[in-house]
Amino acid sequence: MKRLKITVTILLMIISIKIIYAQDNIPQIPLTGDSYGSESNNGVLGGLGSTGRYAAIGHNSLLNPAITGSVEAWIYLTAYNESTSCIVQKGSTFLFGVGSNGINHKLFVNANGTVFSSIDPVPLNRWVHVAVSWLQGSPNSLVTFTMDGNPNGAQSLATVWANNTDSLTIGGSKIFSSAYVNGFVDEVRLWSTTRSAGEIARTRFIGVGDGPAANQSSALTSNEDYKYLLTSWTFNIGGLAYEDINNLVGVYRGGSGAQFTNILGQPVPYNLAMYFPGNINSHLRVPNNSAFNLTGGGTIEAWVYCNPPGGYTIISKGSSAANTTFRLYIQGNGLLSLQLGNSSNFAGIVPFQKWSHIAVAWAGAGGGNYAVKFYINGKFINQQLLATSIPITNDPLRIGNLQWDANNNFNGYMDELRIWSREMTQIEIKANMFNSTRSQTLIGPLVASWDFEGNLNNITTTAGINGTFNTGAANTCRFSGYLNETTTGPISDIFDGHPTTINRKENPSNPFPGGFSLKAPDLTIPAGTTVYDTIYIPGNVSINDVEVFLSVQQPSVAGVIAKLKAPNGQERSLVSINGGQGNGILTFFKDGTTPLSTFNAPWSYLAAPYQAFNLFGLTSPQGNWVLSVQNTAGQPEGKLLGWGLRINNSVTGVQPVSGNVPEKFSLEQNYPNPFNPVTSIKFSVPNESDVKLTVYDLLGKEVMLLVNEKLTAGNYKVELDGSGLSSGTYFYKLETRNFSETRRMILVK
Repeated sequence: MKRLKITVTILLMIISIKIIYAQDNIPQIPLTGDSYGSESNNGVLGGLGSTGRYAAIGHNSLLNPAITGSVEAWIYLTAYNESTSCIVQKGSTFLFGVGSNGINHKLFVNANGTVFSSIDPVPLNRWVHVAVSWLQGSPNSLVTFTMDGNPNGAQSLATVWANNTDSLTIGGSKIFSSAYVNGFVDEVRLWSTTRSAGEIARTRFIGVGDGPAANQSSALTSNEDYKYLLTSWTFNIGGLAYEDINNLVGVYRGGSGAQFTNILGQPVPYNLAMYFPGNINSHLRVPNNSAFNLTGGGTIEAWVYCNPPGGYTIISKGSSAANTTFRLYIQGNGLLSLQLGNSSNFAGIVPFQKWSHIAVAWAGAGGGNYAVKFYINGKFINQQLLATSIPITNDPLRIGNLQWDANNNFNGYMDELRIWSREMTQIEIKANMFNSTRSQTLIGPLVASWDFEGNLNNITTTAGINGTFNTGAANTCRFSGYLNETTTGPISDIFDGHPTTINRKENPSNPFPGGFSLKAPDLTIPAGTTVYDTIYIPGNVSINDVEVFLSVQQPSVAGVIAKLKAPNGQERSLVSINGGQGNGILTFFKDGTTPLSTFNAPWSYLAAPYQAFNLFGLTSPQGNWVLSVQNTAGQPEGKLLGWGLRINNSVTGVQPVSGNVPEKFSLEQNYPNPFNPVTSIKFSVPNESDVKLTVYDLLGKEVMLLVNEKLTAGNYKVELDGSGLSSGTYFYKLETRNFSETRRMILVK
């Protein structure tokens, strides 16, 4: 049986959701796959290393050194510059950089002619976080240096500070033409406070801002960690050096600019999350919007990492119990719970200190009842009935807090919080759970999505629902790159990332999840055991490429051995106790991409497997593919959350093309017809049904299985790619329990 496109284990329906960003669609930027980064690119400032190459920002009084202040950046030096490496300079009165051999390549600050320096030299050929803080005084000023989150010297010297009206330069000097950085610079931030080493350490692995109007009405700088932040250049956009705290946008000079290649060991991970400390003032607020009036039905989902003892509100809307529009929360014993109006119900236990995906969907069941379905890690837990009415109020939405209970505050981490305007099916929930909203391939009517990638912006088309840290009191939430981000020292494989969602962005189309056969088995892996899971790939076509998606929760990846066995019995290792002490795996494995050793766990969005696939020695992918994940002895318990296969660079699946419920089953004529080699087939399903769409040749032999899954009511379209078929006449047949229709099509090559 031939088949070009994979029949997925979870048949995936894709609908594009437009994500609004003022600097979108810049054609010169390559498509990469970070969730962090305003273009799904975690860029760096590159193209430096010679005269006149730097980013320049026009004068603003905010850029002159304040009485108390700090400057920080990530730098990657490929070689020392014996004429000085300028990191940040403001005219002739302030320069922060790496010195020449004369001061042993230490960090230094030249404050109007007075030079302060650190203790240790800056290492070469790795990312190093550097910072300087000062307290101006008379006659002496105190200057302290920090390297990789650790204090690295302090000096008190007589200094006369001075301001100027010159531009600020990053990565090179306008005044001293030979004072440039050999290498890369990233995440440059200026502050109006003397930051401690501890403050610097816990915020070094994130970006801040990186979105249009991200700090409107002090949405970010009302937070305790960011309240003295003046500027944040993330270098995640080409064209200009955008800055979204005070809109101090710069230009790139001399061929410098944002670069998006994977620089070895890039320290800011490809996915960020939000940390909630669990107190009443530390939550997020979102303005009221009619889109939240989900009286007919809705779904709320998120990734959560809960610290004990429990009793957490994830999201709520309502100033009292009686007028609560909705409230998703986790009880003290871990029970996943939903409140609508003055009624609530629960099902399923969310574990503590493990990342879990949760989703709760509701729909009107008649007679004043709502049918509520609970899901954990894609598994359907239970359905409960709620007898209630959903009140419509003007109350703001709160994330991580309950307005009418001071003791029900979220404690832990949260990521990819989404609200949908109808009850989502289990198929849709599974298809979406690993997929970043930034991928633009989520399924369903998405109302709101906050992914916490350095800002609180909603990234759907619903206007006016960006979040804010401004709660009127001290808010100590913060963006988070790692669970153990307060650990000091160089970036290494000891850091525990947030392996929740991933963005498999590819030009011209994002293939995830639509091009994958995808499963979410949610299998526990005790120490010293191996779990197995199987995906069957139909279609006797020639094989030319294999790609594997893998999501594993494991506190120490160094204890994981993951292998994939092809239908012919050949086996390849995806990972083999080579992930270091970091936690979790969340990546796509593909031959010819960057080796795992380049990244820290959970690695990049795309990496090479431990053993090259080499097509597994196959000529056809048809048959059972078996994944094994071993948790070696002595390791903590792990989980296989999800995995998937992509064969021959497939990008399409079945797509819902209309939310209207049709009156009857129907199968339309394919278009175009005749075709070469791609055509579209549309069909309609009036009620939830098991649907099969099959292609046959003139002899009645099945050559493709396009759809074989339970679908909800709707109008659908599936693309057929006939690249692997011969020219000729074919028939395609739509079958359900009570309906069957066949049409003819012609492939002309």
